[in-house]
Amino acid sequence: MKRTTWLGIILVAGGLLTGLSGDCSVWPRHSPGERYVDCSMGESVQEVIDTRWTAPLEIHLSGICEEDLRISRGDLVINGDQEAEIVGSITVFGADVTIRDLTISGPGPGVAIRRGWTRLLRVTIVENEFDGVQAFENGMVKIADSVISSNGASGVFVQTAGLEIVDSSISDNNLDGILAEIGSRVMVRNTSNTGNTGVGVHVALHSVVDIRDGASVFGNDTGIGVLATLDSGIRITTNDVIFSDALVCDDSESSSSTTGLWLPAQLLAPASMRAAAVAQAGQEARAVQVVAEPKCDDRGV
Repeated sequence: MKRTTWLGIILVAGGLLTGLSGDCSVWPRHSPGERYVDCSMGESVQEVIDTRWTAPLEIHLSGICEEDLRISRGDLVINGDQEAEIVGSITVFGADVTIRDLTISGPGPGVAIRRGWTRLLRVTIVENEFDGVQAFENGMVKIADSVISSNGASGVFVQTAGLEIVDSSISDNNLDGILAEIGSRVMVRNTSNTGNTGVGVHVALHSVVDIRDGASVFGNDTGIGVLATLDSGIRITTNDVIFSDALVCDDSESSSSTTGLWLPAQLLAPASMRAAAVAQAGQEARAVQVVAEPKCDDRGV
């Protein structure tokens, strides 16, 4: 009898262990520095960020998270599940951060970077009450495959900072699409910039923008696509950039260029004025397509 009882216990225990082993195959597997946060269950992203993990931290996020995030630790990755949303602001202080597959909206700026390096990949930044993205104090932000739209101030505002934006769209923001000032450096690649209340791209106070690789600027309310003021510059370095809005250098110290040639400050649209300016500088007028209306060509712009 005892042997039968023990045998039954062993068989039952073995079955339980087998079942657990099978179920584990569908459980999320994660390293010591990998955590899952479900805001629909009341979990907090900030609490996980503040925990002193020794390893680089990767957070997998789901649900709608109504909280501001303050990030000062490095080696942090936040991955959304493409439906995850932060209702609040994300502020980065001197950290190396990657944010992917999230929607960010709220009562302040969407993402604010002070120093450090931040990457925003496949992020939707919409309907924030202030700028969609801010970068200050030598911060660097790279934005790719993202949407920045309908924010209460500029889509992106950088001050003494760097911005690279690629394969994205900026639209319908309440001020400029991009505003860069005080020695900032901006690169815009294959990104549309349209429907903003102010200027498409405005560089000021010793700042420079480089526009290339299929970027398009059109339909901004002021009729100005790119504006350089106060000793700033516009550089257009590929021949597939499309404008229907004007390019303007608004003071004698600012300038623009095509294929790396810096031209005297002047209005470079419509096309006849641009062609005259380039010809005056001794170059062929072939670098920039300035068109009366946006058009489609074999690059799909």
